[in-house]
Amino acid sequence: MKLIVNFIFLFIFLSPCFAQSKPVDGVVAIVNEDVITEGELRERIENIKKSLPPDAVLPPQAELREKVLNEQINAVLELQIAKKANIAVTDEQTENAIAMVAKNNNISAAELKQRIQETGIPYDQYFQEIHDQLVIHKLQEQELLPLIRISNQEIQDYLKYAPEKIKPAEDYHVIDYLISIPEVLTPEQETQFQMQANQISLLLKANKSIADISSVEKTDLGWRHLNELPTLFQPVILKMHLNQVSIVRAPNGFHILQLVEWKGMPQKLMQEMHLKKIYLKEDALNDAQRIKNRLVQIRAQIASGGDFSVIASQISQDPESRIEGGDLGWLKPGSYEPDIEAAIRNLKPGEVSQPVKVQQGWVLVQVVGRRDLQNKQSIREAEAREAIFQRKITEKLQDWLKQARAQAYISIF
Repeated sequence: MKLIVNFIFLFIFLSPCFAQSKPVDGVVAIVNEDVITEGELRERIENIKKSLPPDAVLPPQAELREKVLNEQINAVLELQIAKKANIAVTDEQTENAIAMVAKNNNISAAELKQRIQETGIPYDQYFQEIHDQLVIHKLQEQELLPLIRISNQEIQDYLKYAPEKIKPAEDYHVIDYLISIPEVLTPEQETQFQMQANQISLLLKANKSIADISSVEKTDLGWRHLNELPTLFQPVILKMHLNQVSIVRAPNGFHILQLVEWKGMPQKLMQEMHLKKIYLKEDALNDAQRIKNRLVQIRAQIASGGDFSVIASQISQDPESRIEGGDLGWLKPGSYEPDIEAAIRNLKPGEVSQPVKVQQGWVLVQVVGRRDLQNKQSIREAEAREAIFQRKITEKLQDWLKQARAQAYISIF
């Protein structure tokens, strides 16, 4: 699944916000057995500032510091959890990911490496950062994908709810002004906070500054797809015009939303792939190299005329697909892991991938066929499914991170 990995790669490329060294100075946070130093935090903040365009508007220093520190804490904690779960990423997978970063930015891998070095960042540190982000991505897949279920009724409800004139692919630039409220409010307090929200809304509509109002927390959400916005915001944003201001009452307070810009993205022709797979698990008797070598032999056997389905039904260790001869059916983009997607991208129908490392094992994947989604309703349903998935995965990730932090020892100084 896509999750957030594409954003992470792009962010790393544009903003090398990882520390070039590990200064020994004051500790700003302890995350279980690891520490984050003042030097690391300061270096990340400075690198973020350097990477942004000159006219970029940054939040106040204290707010930026808090946000970057929290992101660092989350990353350190996720890497700890991944290590305990024996989640690993190979050097080959990391190189493939870096090649994908280069391709997405229309440059070669060599050019990307040169640009990284020009920033003064050693390539091996960039390599390690990509590696760590891949580990985090695999952890998120393992923890969150089993929790996501999308029913046909949800898809139909989404299609009925979203106006025809709004394409799911449109991007919105939204600024969120939050007035935080206590968990328990009296009716009088509710009225007071509502009046304050109305006042802020009027000031924004009149293009007046609210910088001096300390009770308002401003967050520039930047450019986001509709499905990447909080669920409560989506129906409001859909109905807003440019520069319009609307108020959303949420459990944590009153959100005054301002739609700064919007832009439509051209619809892409969606292509499905009919896939089959053979999956073998790593265990105490079969390490990664032994499993990989075995799959290389099986691939050669298939190339010499062996039947993929027959072999899958005999040896594949994925119980669901094994009974179908490894058949996964027709899958839409984003329905399989990025490493698998990279391995089969250029395969023709009938061809078989090289062995691909996945969670706790390896797979061979055969491309049975490809087809374009020509039916408008099918395309809209696919877009709706992806939109619902992205919304759910974002919400689940926030809940999961909150729970993980609650179970960890975290001390911020």
